[in-house]
Amino acid sequence: RPTVFAAATFDELEISANGVYRPESFVVGNNEWLSGSFVFNTSVQDWGDYGIGYTDVQVANFANGSMSDDFSDAYLATAAQAAANGSNYAVWNDAYGANAQIEVCVAGVVSGMAVTNIKHTVTAITEGMAPARKFEQNDWLKITATGWKDGETTGETEFYLADFRSETEWVYAENWQWMDLSSLGTVDHISFSISSSDNGDWGMNTPAYFCFDNLGGQASDCQLGEMTVIKLVEDALEEVDATNVEKFFENGQI
Repeated sequence: RPTVFAAATFDELEISANGVYRPESFVVGNNEWLSGSFVFNTSVQDWGDYGIGYTDVQVANFANGSMSDDFSDAYLATAAQAAANGSNYAVWNDAYGANAQIEVCVAGVVSGMAVTNIKHTVTAITEGMAPARKFEQNDWLKITATGWKDGETTGETEFYLADFRSETEWVYAENWQWMDLSSLGTVDHISFSISSSDNGDWGMNTPAYFCFDNLGGQASDCQLGEMTVIKLVEDALEEVDATNVEKFFENGQI
């Protein structure tokens, strides 16, 4: 294990263009690997006739492009490139009960990380993509980070990847955003979960993924942007006879 603290930028991992880090050493079960002074896990699951499944943390370097219909590019970030230097970024997949903790080899206060959505999530919340429905008023999607020290929780903090609770403005992450983790205090492990207002009989309908980069680094080293905004302008209809007007959304616009 590393003895000197370093941010996890994932750039030391060799990945082919538009690929995902899946070395030959990966086996069915838990697979630990390092970036900076953090230990991550990729869970490999044998689903029989359905093939091999991967959950928890994976590293990808997809260029910004179009999505496939078969979800094979589920790790395609909405941002055009990695948040910090290089082209690699990590993807947390919270599907199927993934709950692995990330070990912080040099215990201390972790500053934060850059986060954004995958493209499939943005399509799901803005257009609908079965089983996920298009987001409406009061819908939301958020990351919850939990800090751990000596087996005890140190605290939690949240970040909304999509927030449609406001009656005047809906926002979602399409560019890299900074999630502050410093309020967790001194930690030796961190875990993440992702939750949504859109749930069904089998759990969360919204894609259970988010991208992150530069864990434990500085926001100033990241290429951050603004949240994408869908504005609900109620007064735009003030001069129109409301009895003859029907409001609807098309391509994210009212």
